[in-house]
Amino acid sequence: MLTKSQFERWIKALRSGDYPQTQGCMQDDKGFCCLGVLMHIEGEDIFFGEEDDDYNNYNLVYSWVDFPDITVKCPAHPVNSGEMNQMPLSTKLVDMNDSGHSFEEIADTIVEAYERRGFADD
Repeated sequence: MLTKSQFERWIKALRSGDYPQTQGCMQDDKGFCCLGVLMHIEGEDIFFGEEDDDYNNYNLVYSWVDFPDITVKCPAHPVNSGEMNQMPLSTKLVDMNDSGHSFEEIADTIVEAYERRGFADD
């Protein structure tokens, strides 16, 4: 689970404008995804270039960050359109990042989730 200081560094980094944003991977020549920013500011190595590197990167970040579950409204879908469902925050963040939401919007979602959940050092 994130400590409050890790959380604050992550939000500051996402809102700083210092990190160009990329989609579909944690890091590439264009920039970082939101989880890649977290790994970078925490000094974790991000592996890229090989086919299975993103799988290893995501497993690494999930192993040391206990992301809370959040309640989200399902997108338009014939079976469950508009229903509220639980999903891991990490899944929501990856979806937001890869569908073009800005780091600022992603930071707002993270803040909202952690305001309800708290931190490892609270």
